[in-house]
Amino acid sequence: MNKILTVVLMMLVMLQGASAQIAINSFSSNPSTIAPGKNVEVSINLENVGDKDIEDIVVRLDLSNVPFAPVDSASEKIIDKLNEDDETTVSFSLIALPDAASQIYKIPVRVSHGLVNQESLVSLTVAGQAKLDVVLDSSELVKIGDNGKTVIKFVNNGLTDIKFLTVKLMTSNGYELFSADTIYIGQVDVDDFETAE
Repeated sequence: MNKILTVVLMMLVMLQGASAQIAINSFSSNPSTIAPGKNVEVSINLENVGDKDIEDIVVRLDLSNVPFAPVDSASEKIIDKLNEDDETTVSFSLIALPDAASQIYKIPVRVSHGLVNQESLVSLTVAGQAKLDVVLDSSELVKIGDNGKTVIKFVNNGLTDIKFLTVKLMTSNGYELFSADTIYIGQVDVDDFETAE
């Protein structure tokens, strides 16, 4: 008896899903590229592509695995009714967390109504400005004619990691260089520094 009831319920869900379908038509974010710690407005356009009106639609952004948080709103919106062949737009205000790395993040969008659940993906791009300060850290040179080491510090004061940093000391009449003029530093993390001798 339970097996028959389960099969009937599954058939009802399949029939409801076949006649009541919602599609994500388009997606946009303003701004299109987000700096860490900054706000973004996410707009998702939904269309009822089925052959009947749909009520009580829940649209939810799954932010559990991405560095975004809702601002002045929840990560879930409810649409009371979406008529057949109609479309509507839901908007979410988010903030990129200050420690968000510069990359593209895929965010699951879950749309549910009745017993039907759908999941799609949208993506947001985080890109921070790099800012490199160059500071003389120490020097053994105190007078003309001295030989010695000079240490230069490279400080990342920006909002994104600096990768593949290569430093070249330019030639000058003020000094003679006894080592290679080019040094590969590599990565300098945000709020960190590397030195070269």
